[in-house]
Amino acid sequence: MTDHVLEAEAEVATPSQPKSLLGKIAGLISSQPLLIAQMFMSASGAGAMVMAAAAMQAAEFVTFSLLTLVTVTLIGAVRSVLFQPALIEMRQNSDSHIHVRTALIGALVASGIFAAAAFALGVRQPLWLAVLALTNVLPIAAEWLRIRGMALDERVSVMRSDGLRFAATMFGVVVLFFSTDALVFTLFVNLTYLITVGYLALRLPAVSAHASPLAFWRPASAQLADFSFGQAVSTIPLLVLGGFGPSVYIGGLRLAQTLLGPLNMVLSAAAVNLLADGATKESHADPRELIRRGRKLALGLGILSPTLVLALLAFLMMTGFSFRGVDNRSLIVGVALVGALFTTSGLGLVDTFIVRLLGHHAGPTVGRILLVIVTGTAYLWGYHVGGTDSSLIYGFLVGAIANPVFFSLPAAVLYRRYKAGTLTAAP
Repeated sequence: MTDHVLEAEAEVATPSQPKSLLGKIAGLISSQPLLIAQMFMSASGAGAMVMAAAAMQAAEFVTFSLLTLVTVTLIGAVRSVLFQPALIEMRQNSDSHIHVRTALIGALVASGIFAAAAFALGVRQPLWLAVLALTNVLPIAAEWLRIRGMALDERVSVMRSDGLRFAATMFGVVVLFFSTDALVFTLFVNLTYLITVGYLALRLPAVSAHASPLAFWRPASAQLADFSFGQAVSTIPLLVLGGFGPSVYIGGLRLAQTLLGPLNMVLSAAAVNLLADGATKESHADPRELIRRGRKLALGLGILSPTLVLALLAFLMMTGFSFRGVDNRSLIVGVALVGALFTTSGLGLVDTFIVRLLGHHAGPTVGRILLVIVTGTAYLWGYHVGGTDSSLIYGFLVGAIANPVFFSLPAAVLYRRYKAGTLTAAP
């Protein structure tokens, strides 16, 4: 009893509070550096998007948001075909690192695709196309080094590099003071990745052994297909429909993706942390333990995610909050649609990573194919019914509903087989 009283008095004492708070922060950083890193990543993207929405006219903001969407999509594509499969392969081969030459080839291919996409979105000046395409190598290089840091368990270094990039992104206010041109600000955002590249290149230890992508081409091709099909649910329609002309909701959807960045950050960081732990830690080696931890994680995210979305919707409805480039109604519609899709796709991502770590790569890929067919039909039907904006509403809603059907439910069946003992190891 006396011990409890003394502990309570110690907590009340003012001098100990700063120490306790700092201790908790230090504990969070040391125990979950990838979560903090993802927070910095999300804050960098959100900060740039919010600054652009506040300073740019609607047309300039749509251009900037679509160009950054292309960059983010290309980062995800190269990660899916090269970096992420190599990280998963470390579960069997601790030397599964991607060589710088291979990473550079992937970055250059992505740079060429960016140039073609930017041209399609209306960037016709040859010099700007060349400059933006060249600097798009930096985000890919940064992601390569980030995954390398995770594989080497240098997670704190990854966190610090993302924190430095976030600090650099805040100078976007100065850039926008002198110019609100979408191309200028896109160049600035690309250059912020140079901070991550420089820091990690200096901090990470050298790696002498590398794995050829040919060693894991089957899971890599499955993950690239998985990613590509996933982008067909929301990203590709946004880019395609954005090229069709003016839209009421595209700006709102892109800004909603930014405002819900903290939610997406939590979902993504939780899934990536599970992936990293499942690939490298003995505590996750047993399939049933991996499943147990994954389901516990999914339960927490399933409560947190809807709560944050509903809170943001309530705030927008009560305050009428808007930006220079996006009105309140478009923002409300965007938050509702993006929030629903983020929630179900994030929970599906947790199940996808678990299933892939267990060695069942075909299931998530088939799920992606079915998801694309269903949502593609919804986009086409919506466009037939009411044009671009109706297409976006139909597609996002159907995508949000289809995610648990094609990912979480099949995964639950697989988990039961492991629990029952009919499956005891990855095939």
